[in-house]
Amino acid sequence: MKIPLQARHALPLAVVAGACIPLAAPVANLEPLGFLAPAALYLAIVGQTPRRAFLAGFGAGCAANLGGFYWVVGLLEDFAHLPWALCVLLYVLLCLAGAFGWALASLATALLVRRGALPSVTLPAALVVGEWAVPSVFPWTMAVTQHRFLPLIQIAEWTGAFGVTLVIAIAGTLLGKAILERRPRLAAVAVGVVLAPAAVGLWRLGAIEAARDSAPGVRVGLVQPNIGIFDKHDPRLFGKNLAVLHDLTRRLEERGVELVVWPESAYPYSLSTQARRDGDGGLPRVRPDGRVPIIFGSLTRSPDGERRHNSALALDAAGNLSEPVHKNVLLVFGEYVPFYRQLPFLQAAFPRAEGFAPGERPGVLALGPVRAGVLNCYEDILPEFGRELAARGPNLLVNVTNDAWFGDTSEPWLHQALAVFRAVELRRDLVRAVNTGVSGFIDATGKIAKHTRTFRKATIDGDVRLLEGETAYARMGDVVPWACLALLVALAVWPRRPAS
Repeated sequence: MKIPLQARHALPLAVVAGACIPLAAPVANLEPLGFLAPAALYLAIVGQTPRRAFLAGFGAGCAANLGGFYWVVGLLEDFAHLPWALCVLLYVLLCLAGAFGWALASLATALLVRRGALPSVTLPAALVVGEWAVPSVFPWTMAVTQHRFLPLIQIAEWTGAFGVTLVIAIAGTLLGKAILERRPRLAAVAVGVVLAPAAVGLWRLGAIEAARDSAPGVRVGLVQPNIGIFDKHDPRLFGKNLAVLHDLTRRLEERGVELVVWPESAYPYSLSTQARRDGDGGLPRVRPDGRVPIIFGSLTRSPDGERRHNSALALDAAGNLSEPVHKNVLLVFGEYVPFYRQLPFLQAAFPRAEGFAPGERPGVLALGPVRAGVLNCYEDILPEFGRELAARGPNLLVNVTNDAWFGDTSEPWLHQALAVFRAVELRRDLVRAVNTGVSGFIDATGKIAKHTRTFRKATIDGDVRLLEGETAYARMGDVVPWACLALLVALAVWPRRPAS
């Protein structure tokens, strides 16, 4: 093995590693850099002390988060109305917290190397465990850098997104080792690590496309009203906003769609959870002259007014309303604030955050042959929630979202890319109706079949397939992170000869 790089090179290499992630993800989509990230991290930490390895990993994590989540500043300004300097501080603190996954992975690698373990073995496993175990407000995985590499991501049907991360981390680590030791053949092995699962993925692509071709289909139309975040919450504009939804829905009906989907909280009035007919409670009707069913987002309230929910409902062509499906996973600082009742200054800073109650379980909306599994807002980026929803037996995934809070940034595109993995993990077509975009259709193969642009009024329609069956990932869950954790524990407790 060649002499390790000098310690002074560790931090620059770590920053390169972290910066590769947002550059490989949307909107830059420089996908090959996704494999360079773990390669640069390997070069940064190999041969370093545990302390230096931890700091290098922390620097890499900071660079990845700072580059990926810059839009948090605008979110806090618009929603919390906080001073810009405080918004920047909170953004930095959020990114620092998110950096611990890579920091702990690097520390674990350095410690295990001291016990004689190979860094090319420990680092990939530790990176997967870091992604999985360290909590995040906006969960993401390294797999998102390859969301358009369809042959590779097909393995998520068995392994989830973490399996894709593991492939990226193994290949990248081997590439870093090849660079460090000047072994071109090792670089070829790294390529093989990617091509082997991609070859299996090519076979699965054909099988899933054939299954889609033989499955029953429904033509679905998506409404993207592009209503500004402040206009959306202005009671004086509720009627105008509803008229926009009606006009766009009418256009879709004229194109022959069989189901229309509106975004999160699109219906501007608050419905009673007990409403079962359009117009109950004297509110304006959701769709006074509709000819096709609608799935739509709405805020709902209990009859006594004590509980409010962020919900999705189905309205059939006869004007009957379904029971609401409430959002289960609420967004911290958006729909709830920790210690809100105990700390009065939080009530002043986040006036809209109090009062939302989570749903108790994922829900499915039935409309004729469609059993739409509801993913409300960012629930479509949460793999465990997707598994819980799959157990309810949907044959279509429907995401209703409002990403207007984040402005015209990379966030809506990142959101769409992360959602790709739910379609593959569960082998269901996924439709996404987003207030300001990106709205679109994702096949059960993970292919983004059609999508809108952001911050423009739009309608989009397409054919979806109603698929049945259960995937291995839906049954077994995150076996890959548990296996990686078991490997790290085994390496930590197994007697080994210390590295010389």
